[in-house]
Amino acid sequence: MGAVGTSYEGFTTIATAITNHPTLKVAIAGGAPTDNGKGPFTRNGPMWTEPLGYMKYYIGQTGLVDDPNCNSMLLDPKFVGNLDLRTYADLMFQGQFSESIFEQIKSEWMNFAVSFPDVNAPYWKERQILSRTPEIRVPTYHVGGIGGIGGLHGDCCSGDSLNNFLMASTGKYWKRHHLMLGNWDHGDSTPYDDGSNLHPLTTYQHGFNAIMSHYLKRTLLPFPDDRVVIQSNFGDPVAANGEEIVVPRVITAEQYPPPGLKKDVLYFHQNGSTLSLSESKATAPSESEESTYVDDPTKLNLFPVAPDPSQNLIFNFKPSQEMPFMGNMSLDLFVRVDTPQADIIAVPLQTVPATGGMPAQMNILTMCKLVGRAGGDHVVHLKTGSCPMMADLKPGDTLSVLITSNLYPTYARNTNNAPGDGYYDLPPKKATISLLHSEKYPSRIDFTLEPRGLAEEVLPKAKP
Repeated sequence: MGAVGTSYEGFTTIATAITNHPTLKVAIAGGAPTDNGKGPFTRNGPMWTEPLGYMKYYIGQTGLVDDPNCNSMLLDPKFVGNLDLRTYADLMFQGQFSESIFEQIKSEWMNFAVSFPDVNAPYWKERQILSRTPEIRVPTYHVGGIGGIGGLHGDCCSGDSLNNFLMASTGKYWKRHHLMLGNWDHGDSTPYDDGSNLHPLTTYQHGFNAIMSHYLKRTLLPFPDDRVVIQSNFGDPVAANGEEIVVPRVITAEQYPPPGLKKDVLYFHQNGSTLSLSESKATAPSESEESTYVDDPTKLNLFPVAPDPSQNLIFNFKPSQEMPFMGNMSLDLFVRVDTPQADIIAVPLQTVPATGGMPAQMNILTMCKLVGRAGGDHVVHLKTGSCPMMADLKPGDTLSVLITSNLYPTYARNTNNAPGDGYYDLPPKKATISLLHSEKYPSRIDFTLEPRGLAEEVLPKAKP
């Protein structure tokens, strides 16, 4: 038999593979969330509020994950004024959830609330299977959609196929793990209903059917044996039926990231009132060595609809040539926090100018979440990598990085008190956070670009 699934069903596929049952011959897991403490619920620190609607949908079968009733509930004035996560849980359900649903999920939500301040809490460790993926002996395909244009389409939304692959590859059975990434949505890594949701990459050369047929010995379809397969977001125009279409390239490799990508870096700067990203920390020194903002848990920060300028730093960069992103963005930040705990949230954004009557648009490329725990004058060095993404930044576009500590109501608010006894009983604190960008503390963002030299499509060898 084979195990297949995406999202929650991707989690159950990985869980099944960990058993190494003798009847299981192959596992194909799409966007599988294997670590709830750093994945779909807490996003590596700040707690995402959308799972409340998710709970409502799965337990009550009413509403959707993005139920507008849930969103309006988040903006209720009496809810906005509340900061205690225990009461937060109660208010979330008053008048919105039936008593039967509330009683079913109240205890689990309360565990969320109690464990929220500490990403290392036992609650999260008990709900992760990522550390066990190196035990998998079954051939396993980790499939992830990493389309970035238009919002968080890919594995940034929930499971992280790349981390599952990398963790599994640290074990003795590393050769049995494969990675497939491409420009499709989170839910389109494995088939559902009639299978029409699958992206061409997963239905043709590196297809779901070919993989299943090979391992279940049904047919002798050509079978890809590459460990890493990435369908690029970019391609070259070809003539087809009298029209010119762009055929995406397929990049294959034995490791991630694949060789041949170009590494680049941008540094954070402040010159007067201008916040910018620069290609060099030497030729564009900052007038100020740090940029500061305030986190006020009593306020909303409805970015990008109605942002609170006092709670955000936005650094901008305008490229002089095309920048085809592929892979991971990583942040290397130096921050000073004057409270025992503060969330640091970084959001890279692409702004496309208005053209041809079309309005300007802003695309969230990916998200990085960090937790800074310090106080006084101590400098915290934060390093994190985003999930993989693809995006094509063109001259005229703007690359921005939003740095903030409050994106409420998208993320639950942090009271900026240290985890432990009395956390909930203490009044919320304002936090002052400084991002340092000096020769001594060169905060930066690293990324990889796909050179146009990779224009030739690299196809895998067919395996009879």
